[in-house]
Amino acid sequence: MTLIFQIDFDLNSTKFKNFLTKSSIDTFLQIMDTPLGYVFEDSPKNIRLSDKSDNETIDFDHTVLELWKMYQNKKLIGTHEATIVRMQELNVSTKYNLMFAENLSAEAKSLAQNILRSFNPRSDEPKDVEKEIEEEIKGSILKTDDFILMVQTVIVKVGDFREIDVSQRKTIFDLYNEDSGNVNGQIDIVDGSTEDNNTREWSRNRKITWKLVGVRPTDNDGETEDDFTHWWPEGENTPNIEPAVDRILRDVIPSDCGQMKYYEHRLLTVLAWPEFKIKWVVKSIKIGCARVKTKLPQLYRCTTKMIAYVYYKLPTNIASFAVRIASVCAVRTALKSAIIGIIVSNPVAAAASFVPWFKQCIADEIEDCIHPGLLLAKKRGSWQRI
Repeated sequence: MTLIFQIDFDLNSTKFKNFLTKSSIDTFLQIMDTPLGYVFEDSPKNIRLSDKSDNETIDFDHTVLELWKMYQNKKLIGTHEATIVRMQELNVSTKYNLMFAENLSAEAKSLAQNILRSFNPRSDEPKDVEKEIEEEIKGSILKTDDFILMVQTVIVKVGDFREIDVSQRKTIFDLYNEDSGNVNGQIDIVDGSTEDNNTREWSRNRKITWKLVGVRPTDNDGETEDDFTHWWPEGENTPNIEPAVDRILRDVIPSDCGQMKYYEHRLLTVLAWPEFKIKWVVKSIKIGCARVKTKLPQLYRCTTKMIAYVYYKLPTNIASFAVRIASVCAVRTALKSAIIGIIVSNPVAAAASFVPWFKQCIADEIEDCIHPGLLLAKKRGSWQRI
């Protein structure tokens, strides 16, 4: 006889996140692996539910991504992702599943099913249940290795989710929606020379509209690193992003491009952007004699100042570079068989082929030595527990 009454349950799995997000699914059943040499027959006779008074209710905080499509004059121009913090009340219970050794007789199975119905699932410890069952099988045809009792976690949503923090969604609308709160975004690249000197005017001039098109689980727990973010150190009044750009382009620019010159333009400033992270804390949930070991999330928020930059690197001597590229492309294109092969008898057709190939060669060569990009410089505030 084996009692598997202590189990691990991952609440950070993709399947569980999808369960939280989909309103059409109310119940999540932990996957159960049947040990080798045993079989589980899915029948009410082989299943016993935990006592309702032992079940535990938890408030489960989690994050989702809302996908908002942005339209200009009804034409799609992009999609915003807004992180939303939700709380879903969950009822945690267990199922006791009876598994039989392969080829066990019907009489032995019936005895095991009687034990499943009669044992006390509210015992304090699995060892108490084990003693109780050992007494039951004394003198019977049932042996201790003829069956297994395995606990399985069952989670049921209680009511609808509640939104705990919608500050990122609100910030997006404050940036672009004329009817929202304070203007939080300055478009720096225009230097006040046009009407588009803040995000709200930019939005109004382009007749921006929004549509919520979906909600999905977040992919990570926050604080991820990427090549589009430079963390702005404390003490710097203005971020210095050139070293970050050098790291990004270090292995990208071909050596034959020569000496490169760096340029940057400050594109957009967002004064207060909310960000979130999750810390996972070990939790043991006792349901009768069963123990479910898991981790529960603790959510934190901070406010970040962001400055978006446009950057690019070009060859320092652009005139010399252009002449060299033109010379290389002229020779390379002229040597193509369609040019050499027909120019003597059909110069018109040869010229018609030469011009587009030459232009394409110029574009390809220049592309290798012009490296533009976007970078966000961020200065993060302190993390606060939600």
